[in-house]
Amino acid sequence: MRDKDKTKKQLIEELIELRRRIAELANQKQAEETLQESEKQYRNLADNSLVGIYKTSLEGKILYANEALCRIFGYESTKKMMSEGVLNKYKNRSDRKILIKKLKEKGRVRNFEVELVKKNGDTIIVLLSAVLDGDVISGMMMDITRRKKMEERLKEAAITDDLTGLFNRRGFFTISEKQCKLANRTGRGMALLYMDLDGMKTINDELGHKAGDQALVDTANILKKSFRESDIIARIGGDEFAVLLTELSEPDIEYLIADHLQDNLRIHNKQEGLAYELWLSMGIAHFDPQQPYSIDVLISRADSLMYKDKKHHRLRERKQPY
Repeated sequence: MRDKDKTKKQLIEELIELRRRIAELANQKQAEETLQESEKQYRNLADNSLVGIYKTSLEGKILYANEALCRIFGYESTKKMMSEGVLNKYKNRSDRKILIKKLKEKGRVRNFEVELVKKNGDTIIVLLSAVLDGDVISGMMMDITRRKKMEERLKEAAITDDLTGLFNRRGFFTISEKQCKLANRTGRGMALLYMDLDGMKTINDELGHKAGDQALVDTANILKKSFRESDIIARIGGDEFAVLLTELSEPDIEYLIADHLQDNLRIHNKQEGLAYELWLSMGIAHFDPQQPYSIDVLISRADSLMYKDKKHHRLRERKQPY
């Protein structure tokens, strides 16, 4: 009787264990199905995302790439990109080293801005975030090239004179103040030329503002031709221009440069068919790092000297507009 009870008890226990295992298998199957469905949804989201999503090895070999990433780098398909590409085409190799170092130190990187190279060789600017899991980098990136170019254009517009393409007053003061601070540290002398286009009112009154605008543009072009790329040239406002000579290679070089400018004006004025001549009154102030002054003070000093020069010019015979 006891053996029968024991056998019955064993059967019940085995049945309970069997049911438990069946339940586990059912739960496991359900979990697997849920996981597969999640992976399917994730892949659908990744494949249809506007953001480039990828997985790579530490060496940059692509393990996964979505369609958006292909579009960013100019590939026809993910298969083509994965067969041909490695995601380490950085314009500056040091940027990749910095990225890998941050990933190894912190395990993740957010909003890392970097220049990459497309399949056709064009450079793009991307913003990427990534995490490191073992030897696999998982990340996403967004092409922000157009946005960065727009930002640059807006910055340039804020400091550039629309008519002449020179720096405007704001741009001149911003950049010149930085040059003054640099000159203070290095002990470098500079010179500021402040100029006024003579007869501008007469040109506007007798030939019209279109001719006046052209006179300003012509003057700007002559200034660009006369000075070096390192010099800061600006239209301060109206018919007034300023140039900061940042590198004085020899004593009194600013006066030689000013003479060169006047020579270029004479060459321009010899052209046939001109309705007016271009002449600039000019004052020169010097920046001494031993006794530094602000750009405001330098302009004020050069402005005073420029008006003395203008009085002298008024005695000179000029070709009048007709």
